[in-house]
Amino acid sequence: MAENRFEVVLEEGGMTAPGGCRTVLRDTETGVCYLVVQSPYGGGITPLLNEFGKPLTE
Repeated sequence: MAENRFEVVLEEGGMTAPGGCRTVLRDTETGVCYLVVQSPYGGGITPLLNEFGKPLTE
């Protein structure tokens, strides 16, 4: 079985919480972190950026 490419770094909130569910994922191949926001009304995903506008890696 293949290893998962993304790992969960942080999870907070929930679908019924104000602000919905917020998750930070890390791409295990590139190291780039993404913020994923989900709510009953929609959602989105965006890369996290450092102070220089470059993708945040850990």
